[in-house]
Amino acid sequence: MPFYLTGESYAGKYLPLYTHDIIEYNKKVNATEKLNIRGTLIGDPYSSPVLQRTQIHRVPEALGILDDMNLDQVALLEQKCLEEQAINLTATADKCGAIMDYVETISDNVLPYNSRIFDYDFDPKEQVVKDIFTKSTLVEDIYKSLHVENSTKVPKFMFGNGEVYEHLVDKTMLDYSFYYNYLIHR
Repeated sequence: MPFYLTGESYAGKYLPLYTHDIIEYNKKVNATEKLNIRGTLIGDPYSSPVLQRTQIHRVPEALGILDDMNLDQVALLEQKCLEEQAINLTATADKCGAIMDYVETISDNVLPYNSRIFDYDFDPKEQVVKDIFTKSTLVEDIYKSLHVENSTKVPKFMFGNGEVYEHLVDKTMLDYSFYYNYLIHR
C-alpha cells in the first residue's frame, strides 16, 4: 500500500531521516518487503537551525523594519551564535535564539518565523485553532480521528511543551540538511 509522510516544523528533522532510512532499507530487501513510500511533505521545516536562526533577520531587513544599526547588532549576535556552536551545541539554541528575540523586540513583535505578520495578527488565529482542539463540541471526535482519544496526557492538546523541549534540547540545533540534499539528488 502506498503511503506519504507529512509533518511540519520539527518534523523537518525526523521525516527526511525516516524517508532516507526507508529508501536505504528498500535497497536491501526483496520486492515483497519494500515499503511503498510515495513522498514526503514538510511545511515550515526546522531542518538547519543555526542557518535558519542566523538568517531570520533577512525578511524584516528587506521590509525596512531593521536598519543598519540593527543589522550591526544582529551581526554581533550571529557571531556569538556561531562561536557557541563550536563550543556547546546544546547552549547554541539560546545564543542563536537571541537573534530571534532581538528582531522581535526591535520590530514590535514581528512573528519570528513569519516576518510578514505581527503577533497581534497571529494571536486571534492561534486562539481559534486552540479552541477547536480544546473547546469544540466535536473535540472527542477530533481526538478519536487523531488516535489520541485514549491518551492520558492532560491537556491532550497544547501548542508547545517545555517538558518535551527539555528532552530534545540536545538535538534541537543539529543540522539535517544532509538528508534533504540526499533526497533531492537521488
